[in-house]
Amino acid sequence: MSNILFSDLDHATTLGIDTLSINVPADRPLGGIRDIPHANDTDVHVIHFQHGGAQSGSSGRYGYWFARGNYYVVYDASLESYVLREERDPQRYAAALRAAEARGGVGAYPRVDAGEVLWCELSSELTWPVVQSLTRQSPERTQEGRCVYVETGLVTAEESALLQRVLHSEESNVNPDGGFEYTPIRFMSREAIRPGHEMEDYGDKSHYLNAIVLGQHMRGEWTRYIAELQYAFLNMLLLGNYGSSLQWHALVDLVCRSAAVPAERVTALDALVSAQLHVLPQEYRDTLLNEGMWVHAVQRSLQREHLPLTREALRTCGISPAEGGENEDDNEDNDDAYPDTQSAQYLNIEGPSDSEDEDGPVVVSRVTYR
Repeated sequence: MSNILFSDLDHATTLGIDTLSINVPADRPLGGIRDIPHANDTDVHVIHFQHGGAQSGSSGRYGYWFARGNYYVVYDASLESYVLREERDPQRYAAALRAAEARGGVGAYPRVDAGEVLWCELSSELTWPVVQSLTRQSPERTQEGRCVYVETGLVTAEESALLQRVLHSEESNVNPDGGFEYTPIRFMSREAIRPGHEMEDYGDKSHYLNAIVLGQHMRGEWTRYIAELQYAFLNMLLLGNYGSSLQWHALVDLVCRSAAVPAERVTALDALVSAQLHVLPQEYRDTLLNEGMWVHAVQRSLQREHLPLTREALRTCGISPAEGGENEDDNEDNDDAYPDTQSAQYLNIEGPSDSEDEDGPVVVSRVTYR
């Protein structure tokens, strides 16, 4: 079990633990959360915050992934945010927990109603080593203890490199608060389309998935692939993180475009993606779901016959591809069918035009799905 005590949670805050959130008024602070379950020493949870409450108009959210341990949440005025600190002395923490419970306001980890998607389903393969390997911490956020800082605005290594190229500055610090180190997925790269195998590799990404992404980046471990897919989805779900949304889409899309995937893996992925889509809030369905990719997955991809749960879940998201047919917009194959998450065209980033003053400010005006 893990426990978290709040020493000064005296700001109006939306507080979340995993997929569950509550509004905490400033005049009724929460004392802590106890008995956070762990199946082993490597599984993880996440605590996240939004200042002023969900209705305050502030969209920025941040939080901490953490492994089994005893923690305090304290407010750091220099960072203008709450920080998570681990207590290594079990006796000292036990005394603090007893005192907090005596004062009241310490609640148990919330129970999930029957039929709801469980946290263990959404994070079944996600482990603390994977979280560490996929998240780079900035110096001011680096700390002892088993917790990793994340936020809405955290960018991926792919986004950071792309933005630096668009801004024409290798020294531009576009990622001051660390970032996500996701596996690069580049459908149109030389790795993905081998010389002499262009026709084969364009239509079937099996070699790229199995030999490059799994074989070279993940040591052939399928569970590692699913863990990254889960981590990307949860950072999108809990933080509204755009780069994580791109990675989640890319990892699902790559499997759907590959014929040489064992049937049991596709079946398990279908169940996982269905559960993910069911917990996605409506506002994210409207803004972070790439409808074209999902329609292609269940209607035209190599795995389309093996995604019945995903197809049904998409209907709940307002995406209803025609049974056994094609959408009008999908009649022709083109490069857009293979989104490269490193390309400026895919991210639709507007950089400086030739007519602009070279010494003037450069504005990245928007980052959107095509």
